Amino acid sequence: MMSAQVGSPLALVATLAITAGSFFLPPIAEAQTTSQMPMMADEDHSAMHAQMMQHHMGASVMPFDLIHSLHIFTPLPDGGEQDVISTDGNARQIMLIRQHLKTEAQRRAQGDYATPARIHGASMPGLKEMATGAPSIHVVYVELPAGGRIVYTTARPELVQAIHAWLEAQAHDHKEDAMLTHQ
Repeated sequence: MMSAQVGSPLALVATLAITAGSFFLPPIAEAQTTSQMPMMADEDHSAMHAQMMQHHMGASVMPFDLIHSLHIFTPLPDGGEQDVISTDGNARQIMLIRQHLKTEAQRRAQGDYATPARIHGASMPGLKEMATGAPSIHVVYVELPAGGRIVYTTARPELVQAIHAWLEAQAHDHKEDAMLTHQ
């Protein structure tokens, strides 16, 4: 039986498949690499699978490069901010970030939270309350030098709490691609 050595084409295929978030490996590569993979606890496997699915879903919804962007979620006393910025200054990526956030701000102003529900799940904290309370949430898009921002404001304390819960859950779900800040 042939083994996958570091630097071999087989190891490269496996690495590329994992890096790209793909769940498909050619049968020969799978057969040759599976016996050499360490056993993983079910919880570890579930967490890894969830992270890979999260990245895949995000990439299918967000047209910009997730690897070269940063999501910044900031709870504020009257709501919160959601920034997405390019980390490499690529003009095309900045344009794609801005287009995406403009569209999402328009949708959310109408109470349409389908995009975050697809990525993070419909049971994401704060999501249902924000969707049903949309008429009481003012949503504005703001252009930033390296990307864009969606600002959520409301006078209703229960919606401020929902926005905060939603921002915190997003920061948690996006992992290394995000940060939660407080002003």
